[in-house]
Amino acid sequence: MRLGLELVGPDLRCWRVTEVVDKGVVRPFWERLFRWLVQQSVHLIDQQVEVIDPITLDQVKDRVAASIQANPDDWRDDEAIAGEAGPPREEQELLDEMVASVRAAASVPQIINALFEEELEG
Repeated sequence: MRLGLELVGPDLRCWRVTEVVDKGVVRPFWERLFRWLVQQSVHLIDQQVEVIDPITLDQVKDRVAASIQANPDDWRDDEAIAGEAGPPREEQELLDEMVASVRAAASVPQIINALFEEELEG
């Protein structure tokens, strides 16, 4: 799933994942057993990346906005739509707000903050 993934750093330098090797499940036996019971596992992954041309902040914003619109199931907030933390919200309204937050960001960390409610500086 990571093969071909493009990574963008806060300084807009970019890399592409060119190789992914799954080195197997790791962790102590009891933790592995517990994770197996809940159908999760922790794999050690080795990745190789290559440097690719940097992109502009506007290009990052365009790609993120396109991803939000093309894959709403990956981005929607089911709890907000269902009204679990207040009145129910319309899915498209939430997606539009997310895109607007991305467009208003002045840096890659600010884009991440807008999408994932993080507190990254930058």
